[in-house]
Amino acid sequence: MRDFVSGELERRRAANLPVITQGGTFTMRVPEGIDPDALASALGVELVAETDGGFLLAAIEDLTLARVEGVLRKFEDNEKGGGSAANLLEVFSSPEDPRRLSRILSEPVMGLWPFADDQEYIFDASIQIAEGTHSFTVPTVRKRQGETDDSLRKRRVTQRQEAFAQAEDRWTTQAEQRFGTLKRLIDFYHGKLLTGIAANPPRELESAIVFSDSFLVRARVSGAGWRDIVLNFPNLFEVSLPDDVSQPLSPSGVATDQQPPEILSPDTTGATVCVIDSGMQEGHIWLQPAVDSQSSRCFLPGRSPNDVQDEVPSGGHGTRVAGAILYPDDVPRSGTVRPVAWLQNARVLDRQNQIPTELPPARYVQEVVAHFQATSKRTRLFNHSISGNTPCQIRRMTAWAAKIDELSHSLGVLFIQAAGNILGTDSRHNSPGIRQHLISGRPYPDYLEEAASRIASPAQSLQALTVGSVAGRPWGDGSRRSIAPLENSPSAFSRSGLGLWDSIKPEVVEVGGDYARANDGHAPPTIEEELRCRSDPRHGRRRACNRQR
Repeated sequence: MRDFVSGELERRRAANLPVITQGGTFTMRVPEGIDPDALASALGVELVAETDGGFLLAAIEDLTLARVEGVLRKFEDNEKGGGSAANLLEVFSSPEDPRRLSRILSEPVMGLWPFADDQEYIFDASIQIAEGTHSFTVPTVRKRQGETDDSLRKRRVTQRQEAFAQAEDRWTTQAEQRFGTLKRLIDFYHGKLLTGIAANPPRELESAIVFSDSFLVRARVSGAGWRDIVLNFPNLFEVSLPDDVSQPLSPSGVATDQQPPEILSPDTTGATVCVIDSGMQEGHIWLQPAVDSQSSRCFLPGRSPNDVQDEVPSGGHGTRVAGAILYPDDVPRSGTVRPVAWLQNARVLDRQNQIPTELPPARYVQEVVAHFQATSKRTRLFNHSISGNTPCQIRRMTAWAAKIDELSHSLGVLFIQAAGNILGTDSRHNSPGIRQHLISGRPYPDYLEEAASRIASPAQSLQALTVGSVAGRPWGDGSRRSIAPLENSPSAFSRSGLGLWDSIKPEVVEVGGDYARANDGHAPPTIEEELRCRSDPRHGRRRACNRQR
């Protein structure tokens, strides 16, 4: 391994390439059940990531390899301290080893490897900065003579907090150094960081999205540049494509010739819900009295913070989500109505109902929470009816979901998260539409158990309350019929779990309706994506079949 890394350093110097590190990266395979932090600490290497199959990604800062060679020597001589080497089944030093690449590159990115030199790619790259739990110790605090149990407990808490703060300072320094190294590589290949800077962003590590143990950057770089980063950046543990979002529109509201009702403002003590979406029509007659317009904010790059209007055609998306929050059962048609909650407007989707590539979702999630937590209402409920349009990965948490978990834990906020939708027609192999499932012989509801129907990111967040959809009463008009045959059956389009570590997702469901198909039995089936409403005699209203709540 030393010879391999030495040769790579010389090659980089001869080619006038930036020096990334004096050390290197390698992959280890160990038996299942081994404590990876303890093993890395014993070998004197950094644990970059633990992956499936007992594989560990490791990095080392220099070429001395003194600790590793010492442990191996003790193991060969059967000396004390060499036992850790017995846990090493295999070591793969080549960064091009398929066992390493397949665990760093997401499946879609792996399909593009080794990348075309002159083609530009936009990827998200995740870099490890914390070595692990064995990289810092908490001092033992013993009870003093005459000390009360409460005083002892407070001293122990203080010592733990100080030890962790010192570790965080060290990790922050490493983050700055590694971010700087990565940026120099991106600049060398004439790439560009896609920062997604919006109004009043919180304090962050320059353009990165920072976690306690890692950071993520989104960048546009040539294939040659990304190949250099993938093969030679020792603390890299994931490269993935940005999430595409799926935002099918529910139908417009019910037209009426009646005089609209009188909408009052919610109680001053009423709940506050921040709608993270495409903005909203704040002057809408059914919404305006409940909108906290003073806090409204647009987070789209290059747009004014005041551009909070819903520009999605055919009535908007965030506007409809806001209406579903205020009026979950009936749209009021007469009388006096007091909405159940205050609404706050966070715009993150553009007029195409998409997240711009320049705005990584983990970034806007953090900025939105920071902004609305700073208002007088100190918002704690965030409705996030946005999700990817492919099944989430279950190898590790995405930055999008991880940021939701981090904010939920540290700030005590709750995200109401859409499970995601299966499109009526979609030809992608990893995310076929309903029509493709039926053509391939996977009938409803069997296809809902396929991996391709798994919840979409960030619905795998463990702290978010993920919401799925069930169908109302069966519907038909002679030529068409709803796909779900029974009331409260899963909607034909609703994604479901399991999530990471076999977590139950979604946790709750709501009646959201169904898609319809032709009733003549002809193949291939016709999926009526435009038929998204039906009359519901129980409520005297029309339900939005595919709205994400």
